[in-house]
Amino acid sequence: MSPERRARVWRWVAIIFLVALCASGLNSARDAWPDAVTTGQRTQGAAQLTCSVAGLLAAVALAARWPIARRLFRIFAVAAIIAAGLAPVVWGDTAWWTGAVAAVAGAVPAWLIWLAFVRGERAAAEPSA
Repeated sequence: MSPERRARVWRWVAIIFLVALCASGLNSARDAWPDAVTTGQRTQGAAQLTCSVAGLLAAVALAARWPIARRLFRIFAVAAIIAAGLAPVVWGDTAWWTGAVAAVAGAVPAWLIWLAFVRGERAAAEPSA
């Protein structure tokens, strides 16, 4: 497979997973927002909404190969970690360490998408045979 093709495949893997994750996040945020009564719940909902919107914008930027894709992806990742870490604490009244574990778990999908994104960039930079 040519480096250009590998780059395209990895880029689209990142885009597809990013769009799927963000669409799910938007749907969940929409359903939970009316029930948010505390400041923590509203903060978590805002982080989830920020994560989803930034992720969708990052997917568009990645598809269009705009340089801003990296910055949008970083916003997505930070907001995803915040939203994941707050959710069990503010919605489930669990201990803080549960939120810390959830934040790490929230970082895993962002990390995997980032790996696909970087892999695509590296494949594009490889010399053609």
